Amino acid sequence: MLKALATSILALLLCVHFAAAQPGEWAGQCVTGAHAAPPGSALELDPLLWTANRADYRRLALTAGPVAALDSIVARGERLLGEAGVDPAATGPREALHWRLLELHEQLIAASGTPPSFDRAALRFSSWFGDLQPQVHASPGVVLFAETMDESRTDLRFPADNPEAAIVLCALSQTSHQFFSWLVGDQLKAIAAEYAEVVRDWDAYVRQGYSMTGIERFVHSCHLGTLTWILAPTAARGCNSDALRPLAPPRLRTVLLHPSAGIAPVFDSTGTFRSVAAVEWFGILHHSYDESGVRTWGASLATTYYEQGRPRFGGMFHTPWGRVGLFERSEGPYGGKLHLVFTFDVWGLVSGARDTIRRSLEEAVEARVLESR
Repeated sequence: MLKALATSILALLLCVHFAAAQPGEWAGQCVTGAHAAPPGSALELDPLLWTANRADYRRLALTAGPVAALDSIVARGERLLGEAGVDPAATGPREALHWRLLELHEQLIAASGTPPSFDRAALRFSSWFGDLQPQVHASPGVVLFAETMDESRTDLRFPADNPEAAIVLCALSQTSHQFFSWLVGDQLKAIAAEYAEVVRDWDAYVRQGYSMTGIERFVHSCHLGTLTWILAPTAARGCNSDALRPLAPPRLRTVLLHPSAGIAPVFDSTGTFRSVAAVEWFGILHHSYDESGVRTWGASLATTYYEQGRPRFGGMFHTPWGRVGLFERSEGPYGGKLHLVFTFDVWGLVSGARDTIRRSLEEAVEARVLESR
Protein backbone atom coordinates (compact mmCIF):
# COMPACT_ATOMS: atom_id res chain seq x y z
CA MET A 1 0.00 0.00 0.00
CA LEU A 2 2.80 2.39 0.89
CA LYS A 3 4.54 1.54 -2.36
CA ALA A 4 1.38 2.33 -4.36
CA LEU A 5 0.95 5.62 -2.50
CA ALA A 6 4.57 6.62 -3.19
CA THR A 7 4.13 5.77 -6.86
CA SER A 8 0.99 7.92 -7.07
CA ILE A 9 2.71 10.87 -5.39
CA LEU A 10 5.70 10.60 -7.73
CA ALA A 11 3.43 10.46 -10.77
CA LEU A 12 1.57 13.53 -9.52
CA LEU A 13 4.81 15.44 -9.03
CA LEU A 14 5.99 14.50 -12.51
CA CYS A 15 2.71 15.67 -14.01
CA VAL A 16 2.94 18.98 -12.19
CA HIS A 17 6.55 19.42 -13.32
CA PHE A 18 5.63 18.53 -16.92
CA ALA A 19 2.72 20.97 -16.95
CA ALA A 20 4.90 23.72 -15.51
CA ALA A 21 7.72 23.07 -17.95
CA GLN A 22 5.59 22.91 -21.09
CA PRO A 23 4.81 26.66 -21.46
CA GLY A 24 8.53 27.45 -21.27
CA GLU A 25 9.27 24.80 -23.87
CA TRP A 26 6.59 26.11 -26.23
CA ALA A 27 7.92 29.65 -25.81
CA GLY A 28 11.42 28.41 -26.61
CA GLN A 29 10.17 26.59 -29.71
CA CYS A 30 8.38 29.77 -30.77
CA VAL A 31 11.60 31.82 -30.63
CA THR A 32 13.77 29.21 -32.38
CA GLY A 33 11.16 28.32 -35.01
CA ALA A 34 10.97 24.63 -34.01
CA HIS A 35 7.17 24.64 -34.01
CA ALA A 36 5.32 21.56 -32.80
CA ALA A 37 1.74 20.84 -31.73
CA PRO A 38 1.12 19.80 -28.10
CA PRO A 39 1.19 16.05 -27.40
CA GLY A 40 -2.11 14.43 -28.28
CA SER A 41 -3.29 17.44 -30.35
CA ALA A 42 -4.81 16.94 -33.79
CA LEU A 43 -3.34 20.27 -34.94
CA GLU A 44 -1.24 20.01 -38.15
CA LEU A 45 1.23 22.88 -38.51
CA ASP A 46 3.05 21.64 -41.63
CA PRO A 47 0.58 23.19 -44.15
CA LEU A 48 1.58 26.63 -42.79
CA LEU A 49 5.28 26.41 -41.91
CA TRP A 50 7.90 28.02 -44.17
CA THR A 51 10.27 25.09 -43.72
CA ALA A 52 7.67 22.66 -45.12
CA ASN A 53 6.29 24.91 -47.88
CA ARG A 54 9.26 27.04 -48.94
CA ALA A 55 9.13 25.90 -52.56
CA ASP A 56 5.37 26.45 -52.76
CA TYR A 57 5.53 29.98 -51.32
CA ARG A 58 8.43 30.92 -53.62
CA ARG A 59 6.68 29.56 -56.69
CA LEU A 60 3.52 31.45 -55.80
CA ALA A 61 5.44 34.70 -55.23
CA LEU A 62 7.29 34.46 -58.54
CA THR A 63 4.23 33.50 -60.62
CA ALA A 64 1.30 35.27 -58.97
CA GLY A 65 3.23 37.94 -57.07
CA PRO A 66 4.38 38.36 -53.46
CA VAL A 67 1.00 39.70 -52.35
CA ALA A 68 -0.65 36.44 -53.39
CA ALA A 69 1.99 34.46 -51.48
CA LEU A 70 1.43 36.53 -48.34
CA ASP A 71 -2.33 36.08 -48.72
CA SER A 72 -1.79 32.32 -48.88
CA ILE A 73 0.28 32.36 -45.68
CA VAL A 74 -2.37 34.40 -43.85
CA ALA A 75 -5.22 32.19 -45.10
CA ARG A 76 -3.46 29.02 -43.91
CA GLY A 77 -2.78 30.63 -40.55
CA GLU A 78 -6.38 31.74 -40.11
CA ARG A 79 -7.60 28.25 -40.95
CA LEU A 80 -5.36 26.75 -38.28
CA LEU A 81 -6.45 29.39 -35.76
CA GLY A 82 -10.04 28.30 -36.40
CA GLU A 83 -9.06 24.72 -35.60
CA ALA A 84 -7.12 25.77 -32.49
CA GLY A 85 -10.13 27.42 -30.90
CA VAL A 86 -10.48 30.63 -28.97
CA ASP A 87 -7.94 31.66 -26.35
CA PRO A 88 -8.89 34.96 -24.63
CA ALA A 89 -5.26 35.47 -23.58
CA ALA A 90 -4.19 35.49 -27.23
CA THR A 91 -6.70 38.13 -28.36
CA GLY A 92 -4.29 41.08 -28.03
CA PRO A 93 -1.36 39.43 -29.83
CA ARG A 94 -3.71 38.13 -32.53
CA GLU A 95 -5.10 41.62 -33.18
CA ALA A 96 -1.57 43.07 -33.26
CA LEU A 97 -0.39 40.45 -35.75
CA HIS A 98 -3.50 40.97 -37.88
CA TRP A 99 -2.86 44.73 -37.99
CA ARG A 100 0.85 44.29 -38.80
CA LEU A 101 0.19 41.84 -41.62
CA LEU A 102 -2.51 44.11 -43.03
CA GLU A 103 -0.09 47.06 -42.91
CA LEU A 104 2.69 45.06 -44.57
CA HIS A 105 0.19 43.78 -47.14
CA GLU A 106 -0.61 47.33 -48.23
CA GLN A 107 3.05 48.34 -48.31
CA LEU A 108 3.93 45.25 -50.31
CA ILE A 109 1.28 46.13 -52.90
CA ALA A 110 2.86 49.57 -53.30
CA ALA A 111 6.38 48.14 -53.55
CA SER A 112 5.84 45.16 -55.86
CA GLY A 113 3.20 46.33 -58.32
CA THR A 114 1.11 43.88 -60.30
CA PRO A 115 2.40 40.31 -60.85
CA PRO A 116 3.58 40.75 -64.46
CA SER A 117 5.84 43.60 -63.41
CA PHE A 118 7.19 41.92 -60.28
CA ASP A 119 10.94 41.40 -60.20
CA ARG A 120 12.33 40.11 -56.91
CA ALA A 121 15.83 41.34 -57.74
CA ALA A 122 14.50 44.86 -58.35
CA LEU A 123 12.19 44.93 -55.34
CA ARG A 124 12.76 47.87 -52.98
CA PHE A 125 10.75 46.97 -49.89
CA SER A 126 12.02 49.03 -46.96
CA SER A 127 9.20 48.44 -44.47
CA TRP A 128 10.14 47.17 -41.02
CA PHE A 129 9.08 43.59 -40.34
CA GLY A 130 11.54 42.58 -37.62
CA ASP A 131 8.80 42.45 -34.99
CA LEU A 132 7.35 39.41 -36.77
CA GLN A 133 10.30 37.49 -35.30
CA PRO A 134 9.31 36.56 -31.72
CA GLN A 135 11.91 37.35 -29.08
CA VAL A 136 12.74 35.94 -25.67
CA HIS A 137 10.74 37.43 -22.79
CA ALA A 138 11.94 37.85 -19.23
CA SER A 139 8.99 35.77 -18.00
CA PRO A 140 8.89 32.02 -18.70
CA GLY A 141 6.18 30.84 -21.07
CA VAL A 142 5.95 34.29 -22.74
CA VAL A 143 7.52 35.77 -25.89
CA LEU A 144 7.73 39.30 -27.23
CA PHE A 145 5.34 39.35 -30.17
CA ALA A 146 4.14 41.69 -32.94
CA GLU A 147 3.97 45.45 -32.44
CA THR A 148 0.76 47.36 -31.87
CA MET A 149 -0.12 50.65 -33.57
CA ASP A 150 1.87 52.56 -30.93
CA GLU A 151 4.96 50.45 -31.83
CA SER A 152 5.05 48.59 -28.50
CA ARG A 153 5.45 44.82 -28.68
CA THR A 154 2.73 42.56 -27.31
CA ASP A 155 3.23 39.60 -24.98
CA LEU A 156 2.21 36.20 -26.34
CA ARG A 157 1.55 33.72 -23.53
CA PHE A 158 1.45 29.94 -23.79
CA PRO A 159 -1.17 28.60 -21.32
CA ALA A 160 -0.44 25.14 -20.00
CA ASP A 161 -4.05 23.99 -20.55
CA ASN A 162 -4.67 25.47 -24.03
CA PRO A 163 -1.51 26.55 -25.91
CA GLU A 164 -2.70 25.74 -29.45
CA ALA A 165 -3.82 29.25 -30.42
CA ALA A 166 -0.52 30.76 -29.22
CA ILE A 167 1.47 28.09 -31.07
CA VAL A 168 -0.40 28.79 -34.33
CA LEU A 169 0.03 32.57 -33.90
CA CYS A 170 3.76 32.10 -33.41
CA ALA A 171 4.02 29.83 -36.47
CA LEU A 172 2.10 32.37 -38.57
CA SER A 173 4.31 35.24 -37.42
CA GLN A 174 7.54 33.28 -37.95
CA THR A 175 6.47 32.08 -41.40
CA SER A 176 5.60 35.65 -42.42
CA HIS A 177 8.98 36.87 -41.19
CA GLN A 178 10.81 34.13 -43.10
CA PHE A 179 8.82 34.97 -46.24
CA PHE A 180 9.72 38.67 -46.07
CA SER A 181 13.36 37.80 -45.31
CA TRP A 182 13.50 35.67 -48.45
CA LEU A 183 11.65 38.32 -50.44
CA VAL A 184 14.20 41.04 -49.70
CA GLY A 185 17.21 38.73 -49.90
CA ASP A 186 18.37 40.06 -53.27
CA GLN A 187 17.70 43.60 -52.10
CA LEU A 188 19.85 43.09 -49.01
CA LYS A 189 22.62 41.56 -51.12
CA ALA A 190 22.47 44.57 -53.45
CA ILE A 191 22.63 46.95 -50.48
CA ALA A 192 25.60 45.04 -49.05
CA ALA A 193 27.40 45.19 -52.41
CA GLU A 194 26.63 48.90 -52.72
CA TYR A 195 27.91 49.53 -49.21
CA ALA A 196 31.13 47.58 -49.93
CA GLU A 197 31.66 49.66 -53.07
CA VAL A 198 31.07 52.88 -51.14
CA VAL A 199 33.58 51.86 -48.46
CA ARG A 200 36.11 50.98 -51.18
CA ASP A 201 35.62 54.34 -52.91
CA TRP A 202 35.88 56.26 -49.65
CA ASP A 203 39.10 54.44 -48.83
CA ALA A 204 40.50 55.30 -52.26
CA TYR A 205 39.36 58.92 -51.87
CA VAL A 206 41.15 59.28 -48.53
CA ARG A 207 44.32 57.41 -49.54
CA GLN A 208 44.76 58.69 -53.10
CA GLY A 209 42.53 61.72 -53.49
CA TYR A 210 43.63 65.32 -53.06
CA SER A 211 43.66 66.07 -49.35
CA MET A 212 41.37 68.62 -47.73
CA THR A 213 42.63 71.24 -45.31
CA GLY A 214 40.62 72.31 -42.28
CA ILE A 215 39.33 75.33 -44.20
CA GLU A 216 38.17 73.18 -47.11
CA ARG A 217 36.43 70.71 -44.83
CA PHE A 218 34.65 73.56 -43.08
CA VAL A 219 33.33 75.21 -46.24
CA HIS A 220 32.09 71.80 -47.45
CA SER A 221 30.25 71.15 -44.18
CA CYS A 222 27.16 73.25 -45.05
CA HIS A 223 27.58 75.65 -42.11
CA LEU A 224 27.97 78.83 -44.17
CA GLY A 225 24.47 79.17 -45.63
CA THR A 226 24.39 81.06 -48.92
CA LEU A 227 28.17 81.64 -48.73
CA THR A 228 28.57 77.97 -49.60
CA TRP A 229 27.44 78.79 -53.15
CA ILE A 230 30.45 81.11 -53.45
CA LEU A 231 33.13 79.23 -51.50
CA ALA A 232 32.15 75.62 -52.26
CA PRO A 233 29.61 75.57 -55.12
CA THR A 234 30.14 71.85 -55.68
CA ALA A 235 28.66 71.15 -52.22
CA ALA A 236 25.98 73.88 -52.18
CA ARG A 237 23.24 71.92 -53.95
CA GLY A 238 23.42 69.07 -51.45
CA CYS A 239 23.53 71.50 -48.53
CA ASN A 240 20.30 73.17 -49.60
CA SER A 241 18.34 69.96 -50.12
CA ASP A 242 16.16 68.18 -47.57
CA ALA A 243 17.06 64.83 -49.13
CA LEU A 244 19.69 62.61 -47.55
CA ARG A 245 23.12 63.38 -48.90
CA PRO A 246 24.70 60.70 -51.10
CA LEU A 247 26.48 57.94 -49.25
CA ALA A 248 29.29 57.72 -51.80
CA PRO A 249 32.35 60.01 -51.76
CA PRO A 250 32.10 63.25 -53.73
CA ARG A 251 32.36 63.34 -57.49
CA LEU A 252 33.01 67.08 -57.44
CA ARG A 253 34.79 69.16 -54.83
CA THR A 254 36.12 72.66 -54.45
CA VAL A 255 39.74 73.59 -53.79
CA LEU A 256 40.06 76.68 -51.61
CA LEU A 257 43.21 78.27 -50.13
CA HIS A 258 45.12 75.01 -50.45
CA PRO A 259 48.88 75.20 -49.78
CA SER A 260 51.38 72.86 -51.40
CA ALA A 261 55.04 72.64 -52.26
CA GLY A 262 56.86 71.71 -55.41
CA ILE A 263 59.75 72.17 -57.76
CA ALA A 264 60.23 74.24 -60.89
CA PRO A 265 62.72 72.97 -63.48
CA VAL A 266 65.21 75.55 -64.76
CA PHE A 267 65.55 75.19 -68.48
CA ASP A 268 69.17 76.18 -68.93
CA SER A 269 72.55 74.48 -69.11
CA THR A 270 72.54 73.75 -65.37
CA GLY A 271 69.43 71.54 -65.49
CA THR A 272 68.62 72.40 -61.89
CA PHE A 273 65.33 72.84 -60.03
CA ARG A 274 63.98 75.60 -57.86
CA SER A 275 61.99 74.90 -54.72
CA VAL A 276 58.53 76.46 -54.87
CA ALA A 277 55.66 77.07 -52.46
CA ALA A 278 52.20 77.34 -53.99
CA VAL A 279 48.74 78.34 -52.88
CA GLU A 280 45.68 77.28 -54.88
CA TRP A 281 43.11 80.00 -54.33
CA PHE A 282 40.11 78.41 -55.98
CA GLY A 283 39.50 75.42 -58.20
CA ILE A 284 37.19 72.53 -59.11
CA LEU A 285 38.11 68.85 -59.06
CA HIS A 286 36.27 65.89 -60.56
CA HIS A 287 36.75 62.39 -59.12
CA SER A 288 35.90 59.09 -60.81
CA TYR A 289 36.15 55.74 -59.03
CA ASP A 290 36.79 52.17 -60.06
CA GLU A 291 38.42 49.05 -58.62
CA SER A 292 41.88 50.51 -59.17
CA GLY A 293 41.17 53.61 -57.09
CA VAL A 294 40.26 57.25 -57.74
CA ARG A 295 41.12 59.34 -60.78
CA THR A 296 41.16 63.10 -60.38
CA TRP A 297 40.94 65.81 -63.01
CA GLY A 298 40.63 69.52 -62.36
CA ALA A 299 42.08 72.99 -62.46
CA SER A 300 42.62 75.86 -60.08
CA LEU A 301 43.89 79.42 -59.94
CA ALA A 302 47.14 79.57 -57.99
CA THR A 303 50.16 81.62 -57.01
CA THR A 304 53.73 80.39 -56.60
CA TYR A 305 56.29 81.79 -54.19
CA TYR A 306 60.05 81.52 -54.69
CA GLU A 307 63.10 82.13 -52.54
CA GLN A 308 63.91 85.10 -54.74
CA GLY A 309 61.66 87.30 -56.83
CA ARG A 310 58.05 88.19 -56.67
CA PRO A 311 55.13 85.71 -56.55
CA ARG A 312 53.85 84.45 -59.90
CA PHE A 313 50.22 83.98 -60.85
CA GLY A 314 48.97 81.10 -62.98
CA GLY A 315 47.00 77.87 -63.01
CA MET A 316 47.37 74.40 -61.55
CA PHE A 317 46.14 71.34 -63.43
CA HIS A 318 45.25 68.11 -61.63
CA THR A 319 45.61 64.79 -63.43
CA PRO A 320 45.60 61.14 -62.26
CA TRP A 321 49.40 61.19 -62.63
CA GLY A 322 50.11 64.32 -60.64
CA ARG A 323 49.76 68.08 -60.56
CA VAL A 324 51.46 70.49 -62.89
CA GLY A 325 51.21 74.27 -63.00
CA LEU A 326 51.91 76.94 -65.56
CA PHE A 327 52.81 80.37 -64.20
CA GLU A 328 53.71 83.75 -65.67
CA ARG A 329 57.25 84.51 -66.72
CA SER A 330 59.80 86.12 -64.43
CA GLU A 331 62.91 88.18 -64.96
CA GLY A 332 66.40 87.43 -63.76
CA PRO A 333 68.53 84.33 -63.96
CA TYR A 334 65.46 82.07 -63.93
CA GLY A 335 63.54 83.98 -66.54
CA GLY A 336 61.49 82.42 -69.26
CA LYS A 337 58.18 82.63 -71.07
CA LEU A 338 56.32 80.40 -68.64
CA HIS A 339 57.27 78.65 -65.47
CA LEU A 340 56.49 74.95 -65.26
CA VAL A 341 55.88 73.76 -61.69
CA PHE A 342 55.28 70.26 -60.29
CA THR A 343 53.65 70.20 -56.86
CA PHE A 344 53.19 67.62 -54.12
CA ASP A 345 50.24 67.14 -51.79
CA VAL A 346 52.15 68.11 -48.67
CA TRP A 347 49.05 68.24 -46.48
CA GLY A 348 48.25 64.64 -47.40
CA LEU A 349 51.74 63.58 -46.39
CA VAL A 350 51.35 64.89 -42.85
CA SER A 351 51.72 61.96 -40.48
CA GLY A 352 48.33 60.66 -39.33
CA ALA A 353 46.27 63.21 -41.27
CA ARG A 354 44.76 60.72 -43.72
CA ASP A 355 44.19 58.09 -41.01
CA THR A 356 42.31 60.61 -38.89
CA ILE A 357 40.15 61.64 -41.82
CA ARG A 358 39.54 57.99 -42.72
CA ARG A 359 38.25 57.22 -39.23
CA SER A 360 35.99 60.26 -39.34
CA LEU A 361 34.60 59.24 -42.70
CA GLU A 362 34.00 55.64 -41.58
CA GLU A 363 31.96 56.96 -38.65
CA ALA A 364 30.05 59.28 -40.99
CA VAL A 365 29.27 56.45 -43.43
CA GLU A 366 28.00 54.21 -40.62
CA ALA A 367 25.83 57.02 -39.27
CA ARG A 368 24.45 57.69 -42.75
CA VAL A 369 23.59 53.99 -43.22
CA LEU A 370 21.65 53.99 -39.94
CA GLU A 371 19.91 57.21 -40.96
CA SER A 372 18.81 55.75 -44.31
CA ARG A 373 17.23 52.62 -42.78
